Amino acid sequence: MTTNTITPIVVYGAGGHARETALLIDAMIDAGMPWSLRGYLSDDHSQHGRDIDGRAVLGDQSVLQQQPGELLVALGVGDGRSRQDIVARTRAHAKGFPVLQHPAVPRFARVRLGEGTQVHAGTILTVDAEIGAFVILNRHVDVSHDCTIGDYATLAPGVSLAGNVHIGVGAELGIRASCIPAVRVGEWSRIGAGAVVVRDIPAGETAVGVPARVLSSVRR
Repeated sequence: MTTNTITPIVVYGAGGHARETALLIDAMIDAGMPWSLRGYLSDDHSQHGRDIDGRAVLGDQSVLQQQPGELLVALGVGDGRSRQDIVARTRAHAKGFPVLQHPAVPRFARVRLGEGTQVHAGTILTVDAEIGAFVILNRHVDVSHDCTIGDYATLAPGVSLAGNVHIGVGAELGIRASCIPAVRVGEWSRIGAGAVVVRDIPAGETAVGVPARVLSSVRR
């Protein structure tokens, strides 16, 4: 008789996105993923021992160090730089960083998802899309054909990308922001809520408005 092995997983983070990440994991478990969600980890020691929806904040990265190679880690942190830091500190001790994809989200043709990436409920991924590692595609994100999204990028709920859009490493697009075809958003840039990107945004800039303009231009 074959017995399925249940793998423990923890969420790194203890805030709002951590709770949403746990919700995503629970949906995957309900759909048959052989995991057991053990609880949360946090670098904020004041959170340790706190109960979040019936699961404890177990401690910080030392929990992984005490159980090397045993726990899967999901990053429940919205900020890309913070996710990058957590990965650097925990990779040596984590069992791995699984892709989290809501079971109701279809994966269409030739869509690649990097390790640790999250695809939340209502998201659409069409064809020939390249999604990097530790990306967050939050609820109802729409990614069209031939898009590329760099590692640690964050797309808030309702973001829409037309075809052949490139989102750079660590870029953050606010709620309901959108991009017309073939534009590029540079590394670690931030696009404001509801903004419409109609031309390339350089790396490290913040752009807002319709059409989106970098803040240095808006303030002139």
